[in-house]
Amino acid sequence: MEIPKKLEMELAKKLAKSGQSNMKTETIREHTDLLLEEARRLYEYGYIDEREFHLLHYACEKHDYGKINEMMQKRLHSRNMKFCSRKEVQHNILSALFVHEEDFDTGEDFLAVLYAVLYHHEKHDSDNESFSALIRSNSSIKELVNTFLEQYKDVGATRPSREYLQKMDSFLHTLETTPDFRTDLYYEMTELKGLLHKCDYSASAHIQCEYPNDFLLEKLEASRSFEWNELQRFTMEHENQNLIVTAPTGSGKTEAGLLWAGNHKCFFVLPLRTAINAIYDRIKNDIINEPEGIQERVALLHSDMRAYYLGEMEADSAGYDDDTLLTYTLRSKQMALPITVATLDQIFDFTLKFYGYEYKLSTLSYSKIIIDEIQMYSPELLAYLIYGIEKIVSFGGKVAVLTATLPPFVKDKLIDILGKETAVNDFSYLGKKRHNVKVIEKELNSEDIIDKWRKLESKESRKFLVICNCVETAQRIYKELRGELQGEGVEVHLFHSRFTKCDRAKKEKQILKAGETYDSDHNINAMHQIWVTTSVVEASLNIDFDYLFTELLELFSLFQRLGRVNRKGVKDISEYNCYVYTELQDGPLKCYRKGEKEFKFVDDDIYCLSKEGLLTLEPGKVLDEKCKTDLINTFLSTDRLKESGYIKKYNETIEWLKGIYIYEKDKKDKCRIRDIENIDIIPYSVYMQHQEAIENAEIRLKENGLDASGRIKLTEEIKQYTVSVNMHRIKENGKLEKTTKIERKISLSRHFKILVVHCEYDCEYGLRKILNNDKRTFSARCI
Repeated sequence: MEIPKKLEMELAKKLAKSGQSNMKTETIREHTDLLLEEARRLYEYGYIDEREFHLLHYACEKHDYGKINEMMQKRLHSRNMKFCSRKEVQHNILSALFVHEEDFDTGEDFLAVLYAVLYHHEKHDSDNESFSALIRSNSSIKELVNTFLEQYKDVGATRPSREYLQKMDSFLHTLETTPDFRTDLYYEMTELKGLLHKCDYSASAHIQCEYPNDFLLEKLEASRSFEWNELQRFTMEHENQNLIVTAPTGSGKTEAGLLWAGNHKCFFVLPLRTAINAIYDRIKNDIINEPEGIQERVALLHSDMRAYYLGEMEADSAGYDDDTLLTYTLRSKQMALPITVATLDQIFDFTLKFYGYEYKLSTLSYSKIIIDEIQMYSPELLAYLIYGIEKIVSFGGKVAVLTATLPPFVKDKLIDILGKETAVNDFSYLGKKRHNVKVIEKELNSEDIIDKWRKLESKESRKFLVICNCVETAQRIYKELRGELQGEGVEVHLFHSRFTKCDRAKKEKQILKAGETYDSDHNINAMHQIWVTTSVVEASLNIDFDYLFTELLELFSLFQRLGRVNRKGVKDISEYNCYVYTELQDGPLKCYRKGEKEFKFVDDDIYCLSKEGLLTLEPGKVLDEKCKTDLINTFLSTDRLKESGYIKKYNETIEWLKGIYIYEKDKKDKCRIRDIENIDIIPYSVYMQHQEAIENAEIRLKENGLDASGRIKLTEEIKQYTVSVNMHRIKENGKLEKTTKIERKISLSRHFKILVVHCEYDCEYGLRKILNNDKRTFSARCI
């Protein structure tokens, strides 16, 4: 496109960036050229076609022309001047005056670019008029717009025709009244706006918007010492299709997913942070194995990634500076790297349609998304995931669901939205026979565990794993086991989520050591230990015990728990190695009796059907992977669950998501997709023991000039003394201080504080009781 010389001179001398906040000043031309470079990068990597590139190039070129207005320039040259809607028009509105209908082959292309430029910034005020309405000749800011038009009419500033403004209003109104409105124009407008955001954010941050994936397949081939199995060959053969694949633990799902992704941009989505860190480490260290280039290849994306990066960098002998950490974090947040391992909330929050959501959706439109452990999501989070997958696929992205356990209801929904061309397969037969299960119709108890421990005295290895549904049960059984077996010199350990981070890290290291399959000589790792735990070990820890004693919650959870025993399938299963107790106790039972729905963590119907299924097993039955799948498909079928609270909650959330109008929600609603119910506290006894260290770190966090790595280190220093607890334990009816005895608040930043709470805590049992202001406890609410 030809740019008038007078306008080019204005762009070359007037500012786009003020130089404040440690940024260099940048002219409109300098900033625009950076955007154009990123647009070309997307085209050269094959993420957009030639037509899309030309539209994006045009939008990038014109998006900041409105910054030439005098009031904007005054603000950019001033440190104190703020935007005033009575004196100034937002620059995106004025930029739209340079988007001309005659420059486009079709009216739809013109409308898409006009929309992208006009709406690429949020409103500065609470005016309810739409941006398209503000360009009209009778708008509330008509005098300001007319003055600008008069000043720059000789360099191309013109008001878009009334016809196209009406079309845009009609389009936006349709989105509000019919949020799932589907037309080619909707896709084009949404995607183009997202791509403009992507180029703009990257140019402003001075980082590439994308880095090429030209290495993954080669690295996968170089890292293997075996032939690809049936699962892995299947994913490679269907690399151009969406996948729904069930495969057992240990069958190579991670490699299968990465082989399917190939040399494309890809996202690996898992529910647990520990599992995410493990996959990231595996890709980084075992597959890519090139430390020098890792920061341009694979990223973490979760709320603690900066702390994780810093820990890795400090462990690296070469060391890193603060700029390296910030750049790596920024690339990760902007989804610029070819492989990203992430939590659900970091990727699928675009379903909330907050301002700028198109950025993520447009990126996912040319990506491959791998989803593992889908059965672990709550019905609310599952709704975000399913709704998000539908959007991604409709915009051109590809999705592979690779999971050990797949609920039939979820499978049915996935097939509905992914279409008939989806490649579906079940590789359960690849799993080894690992579990000889005994089902017991009573509550889990210490007497049975002690009795079995003594009967197996002659065994070379007795590694017992006890998994309880709630912390309260685990603490009680641990106390009973320790009291009874202490005189026999038996090692009994307790591990759950209510230890401080530092205590939990020590216990996690111990259980991982105990749970190794082989010793250093590659012999079976024989030990005599009992570990009493909760679902904290269910999926995130790679451990291998000899015997399991567990409560039933539901089948999906149970099969995850079974995966912690005889994990490699190399141990004898001629006798029972798994004992499943079907009756609920403590937290779940209290919830059922009291009808406290907000505290329940298992659906009535799912629990009852799971129990019914287990009771059909013949005594001495070896529970292979096919049998597990058959139990789920039979007893937890879509038809059997259609009236369950789980399905109802899923449907409610889906309808709520479909009803969100564009930009109606902001990022504060992100807590809904994080499913946040927990809060970090510091037990008062822990605070008193480490008071000097905690308070010194708090003081230093307030110092001026503290760099990013220093802030992360100090924050983590305080956080190591925190315990994560359910919000309901310290907060009732929206009240906090009135019910809970709080000593003080530790400030990590202006907006984030950690409570020091009076409670019973020690490093052996973890958190037990939280004290009320009137000194009473309410451990009955502990779940």
